Amino acid sequence: MVTKISRSLVERIIAYNSFSSYTSTRARFLKSLADGAQHQPPEASGVWILASYINHSCLGNCCRSFIGAMQIVRATEDLPPGTELVFP
Repeated sequence: MVTKISRSLVERIIAYNSFSSYTSTRARFLKSLADGAQHQPPEASGVWILASYINHSCLGNCCRSFIGAMQIVRATEDLPPGTELVFP
């Protein structure tokens, strides 16, 4: 059975589960150093299904970085086994 999904539902799913990312190339890094490392807005966004399951907390214990289309999630401190990962 095919169900019809409204456009607003799809937009909400993407809004809640997408991540912004910067282009991470050597050339961009060198350019940011030459420009005085001024903050630039993200250049792209995407949906990473597994990372979208990580909850939010004002005091997060992990961070994310991007290498091309690959998202890497790393703990920001040593965590005991079974600790839930949360993004700030």
